[in-house]
Amino acid sequence: MTDFMEAAMRHALRVFSLLAPLGLAACGGGGNSEPEASGPTERLPLGAGQVAKLEAEPFINSMPGIFDPKSPCQNFIVPVRLLMLEGTLPAGIAFGAVSLRSGPDEVWRAQAAASEQYVHQGGLHGVARACANARTPVGRTVRVVAEVISGGGTKQVYADAVIGEAH
Repeated sequence: MTDFMEAAMRHALRVFSLLAPLGLAACGGGGNSEPEASGPTERLPLGAGQVAKLEAEPFINSMPGIFDPKSPCQNFIVPVRLLMLEGTLPAGIAFGAVSLRSGPDEVWRAQAAASEQYVHQGGLHGVARACANARTPVGRTVRVVAEVISGGGTKQVYADAVIGEAH
């Protein structure tokens, strides 16, 4: 497990322990294969001299006893990080929905939790989580697409990743 994944797991567990009693679990199944109005890009221009890229490490949490069995829709976790290649991170930037695509099909989608977004070392970090499904197996290469909300608009950025597993 990479340092990024371990830090994301620690953060996710900390936040989950606060939110679990409130019943704030959301399940995402995907299935929409309609193309986006303006397709995702690998390098995201955010403004004058501001360009970012996405890093993502989707994984299935297979650790026993971590999550309440009454809320199983938290076992697929997608930590995302928007890193600036040029310029500085714009104020007020946030993640919207995060989706996984395999070929032209969207196979998974969940909202990045606002309570789990933070700026660290000049990058925006976030986490989306929901149910794993038959189209999100460990080892599958997927395109992670994140909506980035900035300056009153929404853009999409992507990174290719392989679905991992935490034991």
